[in-house]
Amino acid sequence: WNSFYTFSDEVLRPYEMLCDCTRRGNNPETPRENRYFCDPVYNNRLVFLQKFGHIPFRTSWDISHINEHPNTLVNDPQNVSVAQIMNWTEAVENFVCKMTPKPDYFIFNSGWWDDEEFSQPAVQEAMIRALGNCNIISV
Repeated sequence: WNSFYTFSDEVLRPYEMLCDCTRRGNNPETPRENRYFCDPVYNNRLVFLQKFGHIPFRTSWDISHINEHPNTLVNDPQNVSVAQIMNWTEAVENFVCKMTPKPDYFIFNSGWWDDEEFSQPAVQEAMIRALGNCNIISV
């Protein structure tokens, strides 16, 4: 996987500014793929955060200045420290809502990594409420 992350990071440059992407061996409990894209000419930013089903959301990013580390690829398991591990709602409240700059929109997609928690209406409503509390539009 790390070869894929390195390759995709190179292909997506200069727009991919950060790739917090790693998998430690074949351990399914440690994957992480978070990417930050920026096009300064058109003032567009896109953040891709991956939560692998029932596995807690993981990141090593310092969200207080996410856009100040251009072209950084973090994929060597020896150099990665997981700063935050969260469930769906915690990821929204304690990560997405505190990002600087903060996103205007948040798109939900369980994709291949569906889990029972995400399909629960109460969890979805809590996530939408948390996004609304920090003025992010959910899609």
